[in-house]
Amino acid sequence: AMSSPGSDRNPFWAFLVGVGKFVNFANTLVFNIFMVLFLVLLLVLISLGKNATASRGFAPMQDKTALVMDLKGTLVEQYTSSPLKRAFAEASNSDEDRELQLRDLMRALKLAKDDANIQRVVLLTDGFGVSGFAALGELGAAIRDFRTSGKQVVAYGSLMDQKAYYLAANADEAYLDPDGGIMLEGLGRYRL
Repeated sequence: AMSSPGSDRNPFWAFLVGVGKFVNFANTLVFNIFMVLFLVLLLVLISLGKNATASRGFAPMQDKTALVMDLKGTLVEQYTSSPLKRAFAEASNSDEDRELQLRDLMRALKLAKDDANIQRVVLLTDGFGVSGFAALGELGAAIRDFRTSGKQVVAYGSLMDQKAYYLAANADEAYLDPDGGIMLEGLGRYRL
């Protein structure tokens, strides 16, 4: 007579198979619990962000508004850091490795030029940096183009280097903090 395949099973082997199934079940259970907690935390953070945005009470733009362009960061044509790194830097309000994309600034100036509510642009030059003069020249041209609309451009800084001063020179008015300074190096240090 033939016996069924499960009846000859060794009790020790059956115990090991049971332990393996339990470990697999526990592993899946713990992973699922962590995923549910992560999703709940993510939903709470999104909800808090929406509530914070709603509590700020964004109002329609008023007449005679100034577009303030905080130029703290390095002017680049293309971002050099990953989107995740930029998102974390923005969320933590960190100025380290902050980059300003040239086309974004130029687009903002173009939209402000055509917006009847925007009366002037204020350029804050503290912390402004750029690797070359080509992008700086394009931004300067965009500022001069904005001025053709008859609207005012005002630049302000507490310490201006040559590149920040170049941008300020494209404005109608440039202001320097009384305790600040300007550092002009000339073009001798730059490769053409």
